[in-house]
Amino acid sequence: MKKRPNGFTSFRRSAEHGFTSFRRSAEHGFTLVEVVVALFIFAMLAVAGVSLLSFTVRAQSASARVLEDVSGERRFSALLIGDLGQAVPRVSRDEAGRPRPAFQANQGRLLFAFVRGGAKPQHVEIRLEKGALVRVATPFVDGAAAGAPLILETGVERARLRFRTKADWQDNWQSERTDAIPRALELTITRSGAAPVTRMFLVGTGE
Repeated sequence: MKKRPNGFTSFRRSAEHGFTSFRRSAEHGFTLVEVVVALFIFAMLAVAGVSLLSFTVRAQSASARVLEDVSGERRFSALLIGDLGQAVPRVSRDEAGRPRPAFQANQGRLLFAFVRGGAKPQHVEIRLEKGALVRVATPFVDGAAAGAPLILETGVERARLRFRTKADWQDNWQSERTDAIPRALELTITRSGAAPVTRMFLVGTGE
């Protein structure tokens, strides 16, 4: 009869082949130090992941705000370029029939006003009301009530104008002729928490 190996002999043979017994493996698990180190490493990875995610979200939010501001600036500039580029030296009348000069500026909340020519002439006003720069236009030039205001800029603390005449630049619009318009207009806007931004526009043909 073949003799079966005892437990010691079986363990020794397993050790010689690089294995340990199942009972020994089950009895020896992770130590407390190993568990603490593993948890510490996991916590560090989790914190790093949360920090990276937070940074990504903030970066996306900041990028969205910048893109929105840039888009708003372009729309604002394009609108005024189109309006002022079609300004005409034409006297108009308000809703009550009172005559209005071809160009008005710096009258209370009214920054400037003019008549826009083209296929559909309008009387256009740019106003500063409660920190917002708004555009108000009439459906036609004479005797029409103003339409709904269009907000161009918000958070505006100050708006300053300069006007180009035949001679030079001047801070206030003054002309003896009621049908006169400036050659160009400089608009400096100061918004809350931002540096002043200056834009220049041709008025009419700029001649």
